[in-house]
Amino acid sequence: MKYVENESINFKIQEPDEDDLRSFLLTFRHFFSQDEPIFLSKILNLCYQHITDNFIKNELIEIRKLWL
Repeated sequence: MKYVENESINFKIQEPDEDDLRSFLLTFRHFFSQDEPIFLSKILNLCYQHITDNFIKNELIEIRKLWL
């Protein structure tokens, strides 16, 4: 963004490469799709069920709040 007094404000954005973005989204969607084996909510639930350390369990709760 560029501002010069008494001139209009100008800004430029650099868009990501379309193929790179598409590739990223196709991979990243697995974490959000409930039908996927690496759905993050499933992973967090499994960890919570099997971890016995209370500190780590509380951290998982916080991660879940931030992520979901």
